[in-house]
Amino acid sequence: MIFLYTFFTIRPLNYFSICEFFTKSLDGDTGINRPFETDIHKPTYIDPGLMQKNTVSTNHGRVKVDKKDTENFKYYTYMAQPIFPLESACLLSKYLTAEAFEKLRGVETNMGYTFSNAIQVGAEDPSSLIGVTAGDEDSWTKFKDIFLPIVKEINGVDASQKCDTRVSNLVVGDADRKFLAECVTSISFAAARNLSGAPLLPGNSFPEEVESDLKEIFSGFQGNLVGTYTPLSEFTDDQKLVLQESGALFLPPEDGSKMQRSGATRNWPDGRGLFKNIAGWALCWVNEEDHCRIIVNEESANVQLAFSRFAELSSAFSNNAKTTGHPIMMSKDLGYLTVCPSNVGTGLRVTFVVDNLSELDKIKGDATSLCSSRGISIKQSNGKWSLQNKQTLGLSELEIVQNLVDTTLALGKINQKLAFGGDVSVDFHSPNADESNEFALTELNSNLTRRDSFYAVGDKKDTGEHRYLKYSVSIFHQLTTTLLQ
Repeated sequence: MIFLYTFFTIRPLNYFSICEFFTKSLDGDTGINRPFETDIHKPTYIDPGLMQKNTVSTNHGRVKVDKKDTENFKYYTYMAQPIFPLESACLLSKYLTAEAFEKLRGVETNMGYTFSNAIQVGAEDPSSLIGVTAGDEDSWTKFKDIFLPIVKEINGVDASQKCDTRVSNLVVGDADRKFLAECVTSISFAAARNLSGAPLLPGNSFPEEVESDLKEIFSGFQGNLVGTYTPLSEFTDDQKLVLQESGALFLPPEDGSKMQRSGATRNWPDGRGLFKNIAGWALCWVNEEDHCRIIVNEESANVQLAFSRFAELSSAFSNNAKTTGHPIMMSKDLGYLTVCPSNVGTGLRVTFVVDNLSELDKIKGDATSLCSSRGISIKQSNGKWSLQNKQTLGLSELEIVQNLVDTTLALGKINQKLAFGGDVSVDFHSPNADESNEFALTELNSNLTRRDSFYAVGDKKDTGEHRYLKYSVSIFHQLTTTLLQ
């Protein structure tokens, strides 16, 4: 079962939390950080307040000895393997074996980011659900023995970078487009981008240098992308509140969050800011979690328009990064490299906000299970549903968007059937039995990955380019996953 751990809100978007909250079980429930009630659940170490700085623990504890320390934040150096409670869901606890710790404990990247730095989030908070952060590009090489198994558990693959932003290959029929217009209220694309050669925020003591490089990239935008960059310090509190409530600006870091524990926010708000194009649909968040998060917001159901604008923004950012001498941090196998292992690959999160599906309230658990089986996280708030992709590696941008379109359409058809008193727990009809059947979905493009838990393949009329789907399994009681090639 593929896990991807994500949390998102309809508005405002809080991407500081996106890697700390994620699916914790096979039935699609959203995981919440669970507080530990007693000290025995915490890692074994000595309170650094009892030690003098620059001393070494003789009790297999932790010490505060790091050249990146600031007045407001101290990194820890772990002299012995942190011990996690048995019930810990932290992925670090699963892969940080005694052998792995001994092998990596003294390893440091070429920019001075240590293995202790990389595991500090999980070691200090066993309830964090990933537990590691990259401090620079070299982290993905030096700490691969821990990072890659975590990536594989999240995405189901550990090295399968794919890229495809060809909007013309997105399959949305006229009837589908009409239905989406009736229920989808907004669409957002958000993708992490980091600059090669610069330390990532958990290991970066001078975020202003990255900010300066990004401003140079923004200044090269042309046409529809021309806009203005504003440092976070220049916004008034009222301006920030308005922007945050509209989802245009990131929220400040929370105490105890992954980014705070990793040291990524120790210089807040220095080097942070917001780029916004004149039309307002293109945004770039500077030094929020990664160096830059490129965002496209569309207040309609026009998924082709939103996708094309994202492709335009992504391409312009990449091209300008190259011409200004600040190429994007990438790996041949892992794609875009990021602070959190849950974002590598496309680095992309696509969110559909859906309304007018009130009938789904009757089957919330089943709807959640259906979405989970398709690799989609679903969250309900104020009568609306937010759908977001879990997987970022192993799927292209096109496949991510297509899967969200298909899942939204499937939920809509189920909602429609429920409105007319239909029984959605019964087996669906074969698509060739009645062409007008609302559930007669077909595989329109065999090159796109479909993750439907309720159909099988195999029809005498199949061709190499088209496959009929046979709905032979109850989707809510016998969920399975069939992957069409």
